[in-house]
Parts: sequence; C-alpha cells; structure tokens
Amino acid sequence: MSETASLTFSQFAKNRVIDPLGRSFRTRKSARPELQGHFVRLRAAGGRLLRQFDPRENQALAVTVVLGASISATSFLVTKHIYDGMASEEFRYQAALYTQVVQNSLQNYATIIHDAAEPFDGAPARMDRWDFFEYAESRLPRYPGLKSLLWVPRVPHNRVNVYELGASNDGLFGFGFTQPARDGSLVPVTDRPEYFPAYYVEPFEGNEKLAGLDLGVDKTLKAAMDKATATGQASVAAPGLWPEATDTERPFVIFEPVYLSKGVPQSAELRAELLAGFIVGVLDIPTIFRAAVTDYTTPAWIDLYLCEVGSGGRDKRVIALLPSQLRAQAGMGPPGKEPVSDRIERAVIELVGQPMSIVVAGVPGKFRSGNMVMPWSIALIGMLLTALLAQYLLSMRRHQRVIGQRMTERTAQLREARELNAALRKEVRRRMRVERQMRDAKTQAEVANRAKSDFLAMVSHELRTPLNAIIGFSEILTDEMFGPIGERRYQGYAGDIRSSAQHLLGLINNILDLTRVESNHYNLEEATVDLTQVINDSVHLLEAKAKAAGLVLEIDCDKRVPMVVGDELALRQILINLLQNAVKFTPAEGHIAVSLQRQQDGDIVVEVRDTGIGIEPEDINRVLEPFMQADTSLARRYEGAGLGLPLSKKLAEMHDGALELQSTPGAGTTVRLVLPASRAANVYRAAI
Repeated sequence: MSETASLTFSQFAKNRVIDPLGRSFRTRKSARPELQGHFVRLRAAGGRLLRQFDPRENQALAVTVVLGASISATSFLVTKHIYDGMASEEFRYQAALYTQVVQNSLQNYATIIHDAAEPFDGAPARMDRWDFFEYAESRLPRYPGLKSLLWVPRVPHNRVNVYELGASNDGLFGFGFTQPARDGSLVPVTDRPEYFPAYYVEPFEGNEKLAGLDLGVDKTLKAAMDKATATGQASVAAPGLWPEATDTERPFVIFEPVYLSKGVPQSAELRAELLAGFIVGVLDIPTIFRAAVTDYTTPAWIDLYLCEVGSGGRDKRVIALLPSQLRAQAGMGPPGKEPVSDRIERAVIELVGQPMSIVVAGVPGKFRSGNMVMPWSIALIGMLLTALLAQYLLSMRRHQRVIGQRMTERTAQLREARELNAALRKEVRRRMRVERQMRDAKTQAEVANRAKSDFLAMVSHELRTPLNAIIGFSEILTDEMFGPIGERRYQGYAGDIRSSAQHLLGLINNILDLTRVESNHYNLEEATVDLTQVINDSVHLLEAKAKAAGLVLEIDCDKRVPMVVGDELALRQILINLLQNAVKFTPAEGHIAVSLQRQQDGDIVVEVRDTGIGIEPEDINRVLEPFMQADTSLARRYEGAGLGLPLSKKLAEMHDGALELQSTPGAGTTVRLVLPASRAANVYRAAI
C-alpha cells in the first residue's frame, strides 16, 4: 500500500491523526514515526472502502425492480392469451363430441327399427306375433327411449275380417279396427279403401288402446307414411295425436316401409303397389338425449339443448335439455328454454331425414376461459425472482458495508498495515469468488426451471391438442359424415388411425395422472359411490371388446355390500384398468369374472379374476412399477406401457386401500381392490 504523506504531514504537525472511521484524536509529540505511518496507511485503506458505496447503485436497484415487474406482467398476459385459446379449442371439441354422441345414439335407434323390418321384407308371415315379441323384448330394455314398437300392415277393405280373425287366433280376443272419435274415445273405423291398423304392439301392457288403431286417420301420420312409401326410406313424424302421449310429450314416430318384394322397388308406382305395411317405432327424444349424454359423461360446465329446426334453418322449439353438473351442484335448477352464454356452439343433426339442432352453451358465470393457475404462477415466479434479485443486490451492498467495517476494525487492531492489506485483499477475492459461484448456481437453477416448464407445456399442448384433432377427423372419416369414401379399405385405415390415436392419448393421460399422483397434486373428489353401478358401467364399457375377443364376462355383486365414500372417477379408472388388462391377456374362449363382496372384518373387496396367461411369481412386484411388464417378449406381443396397474395401485392407496395381485402362469390372474371398513357409507343400493 502506498503512503499518502502529503495529506498527513500537516496533520501530524498539529499533533492530530484521523483514523479510517473519521474519528480524530491528539498524539504526543514524542510519538514514534512508525506509529504515525501506521495511521496514515489505515486512513488510506478506509477511504478506498468508503468510496466503493456509490449512491448511483440505487438506480440499478430501481431499474431491476421495474424491469422484473414488466417482464412478469407481460408473461402473465401472454400465458393467459394462450390458455384462453386452448379453452376455446377445448369448448369447440366438447361441442363436436357431444354432437357426435347424440347423432350416433339417434342412428342406433333408427337402426333398431330398420332391423325389425327385415324379417317382414318380402314375406310378411315370416315373423309372427311371438317372434315380434321376442325381438322387442330383447331390445326395449336396452333402449329406454324406444317407448313402443309396432307392426302396422296395409289392409285393404275386403281383408279386414281376415286380420281380425287372425288376431283372435293369436290371442288378441276382441280385436277390431278402431279410430279416435272427437271426444277421445275409440270407435269402429268407417269405410275406407284401405287401413293401417296397429297389429303387433310391444310392449302391450300400457298400450292396449293402440291395438287395432288405424294410424292412417291422423293426417300427420298419414303424411309420414306416404313419404316413406314414395321414397322407399324411413320417415319421421311428430304427431299432434297419439293415444298414449300428452301435449307436452309429443313423441317422434318413425315409419319404416315394408314391401311384398325382396328389397325396395325401383319406381314410386311399384312401391305404392307392393307396400305391405310399416314397422313403427315411437321414440321419446328427451330420454334418448339424456341417456346418450349421461352414458358417455355428464358435462361439468356446459348446458345441452336439442331443438327442432323450422323453416329457414332456425330453431323452432326445445325438444330436450340437460343441465350441467355445476348448475346442479349449485342448486340452480335446469337451464332456461333459451340458451344464454358467451360461448355457444350449434350443429344440425338428422333422425332419418328429420333435421334437429344441438346447442352447446357454457354455464353463465361458471365457465372459466382457460386455466388461470399457470399464468398467475408464471407472474408470481417472475415477481419472486425480481424480489430475490433486489434482495440479493441489497444484501450484497450490506455485505460490502460489513466487509468495510470489519476491515476497518481489523486494521485498527493490527500493527502492520501491509499484513492488514494482504488479509483484506484475500477476503475480498474469496467473497467475489463465492458471489460468482452463487450467480452461476442461480443461473443454472433458472435454466432448469424453464426447461421443466417448457417440457410440461410441450406435453400438454403439443401432444394432446394434435391427438384430439386426429381423433376427431378420423371419426369423421370412419363415420363418412360428409359422404362415402369410396374404397372401404380407407375407412378401415381411418379407424386404425382413430384407435391408435385414442391409445396414445390414453397413454399420455395415464402418464400425466401418474405424475400428478406421485407429486401429490391429485385431489380426490370424495362422495358416496355405488360400487355396483361403477362395476356395471365399467363392464358395459368393455363388453363389446371382450365379446369381439371371444371372452365371457360375468358379474357377481352382493346386494348386501354398502356404498362407499371415495372418488367415483378414480374408482372407475381402477376397474377399467383391471378389466382392460384381463381382456388383453386372456386368450379366446376365456372367462373373466368380476365380484363385489364384504369380508368379515368389514373390508370391501372388488375382485377381477381371469383365465389368462398369468404372471411368474418373481414378476408380480415388477409389474406394479411404472413402465414395466412381465418380460420383454410380452411387451412385444401385447401392447401397453405398463401404467395401468401402477396407477391403479396408487389410486387404491389414496383411498386408504390396497391392490393385491395373485397369479399362476398359464392358469390366470386375480386382482383384488381392498377398501377399508372405514370407507363404508352404511347406505345400501336398495335404499336409494
């Protein structure tokens, strides 16, 4: 350190010395020269330290705070805009999905009526009353919207007695052709060239008035029959007169024409001449609408409307409506007759040529445009980083002051200025090195955090959104919504695309669900759950796949088992995962049994038992780990990522239960979902 003698000689001439803290005191004239030089060096070192604290550093702190707040606000707005777009896209996708579900359900009902007409086509006597009864009995319970199924023959005037006599032989004593009078009673028919009586009626109980009723009397019904005869295709009517319906329950009636010839005659004249009668289906559209949507899933934040389409393509009246879960949980009641929302999607569907519109509306005040957690999280993280940086700058300044004070105190205690300066340089270099290491560590942490956020955003947006589009467009191609494709193989390829995309989407959803469970971000929505209904719904979902694989599915649910308290969606996912594994690993002509029982200690057990390929004892623990299967050969033979059992195990543990697995190679596997007695709700299915 250099000595500033020019600044201190005058002070020593006056017998005064100034230390680095600015304090002054007198010295004796007999003070040693080396002591005088020591104080001179201390003053020079302290002056350099004090000059390091520049007031202009406050400007850097202010700029840091303002810049950090601006970046945080910008990030919030950009992220919110992105999530708003994702929410709009999700709403449009949900609207298209529910539209397709309702359209498919209506098409299924039309197909049931069409299939009933095939045994009559070309040979009316092929199906008698009892065959017709068996056909209807096997389908009416599965299709609650099909209120009645009728065979309505075309009867010339000269064959009325023949049909009445034949009805008596079939057990319909007192059968006669009737028509409604003005007072609503039924009277014998008047003379007309031909009649269209309801000859076979199923179910007969509750529809006795329909037996023998001439449907050709009503103008609306007759117009629909004439249209079906002329076109050779089914037609639909919403009659103003129907014996079993009120003014507010106007059923839709489908007429499927049946001809004496095999197949539909080519010309309108031949069709009118060879008409044998009609298969008539009476449809309760509100029941069909509600069953189609609720069987798929109950919408959580949207209201659904089904409307008649009038002239000009405008909605004429509301046929059926379904409120959302949020509306029902809030006690708001059903939505109004007119949809009111800032988000509405409308699509036109058909029932055998009859146009109807389905309107999907977001619940007013309940719809949330996008996930606000991520934008606020980014904004809060940005503000937190800004605060940390400002705190770091303030702390660094305080540390510098502390260092200066300590250096001053130590220099006052040390006898030799050179040793003091060397120690100070060493301490400053060490602290600068530590500060550089801290800055490097902070930079690495920020890079890692951004990488994690980018990865999650890429998984949720870049994978799921395109997969949803692939599934939607493949369904359009498979169902030929805009016209026939031509080459049937292309339709099969589109179905393969849809199946593969759905499989990949399910895999991604399983991965994200497993991640949420492991990170304790999966929250159970607990309520009273009917396990019998959950089992029936899960088996019904996989029944077609099991039947296609040549498997037998059986259910054995003890009615004495009470309902449980848990998350219905989580329990349903466990059952579906177990059934999917059973169907996947069970060869043709195998057997799958699902049972529900309560043990003596009060635990509730759901057991899925199959006769599949089984698992080696040493592999049982391994298949319960994520992304693992029994061996590599099975991984190549059977598709899957090994997520079903691990996810089911963790969901069971979240319900305070367990997932137990027993297996014998070549003989089958038994998986038991055990829920503790504390989960029993003491409410039984029969009491609901």
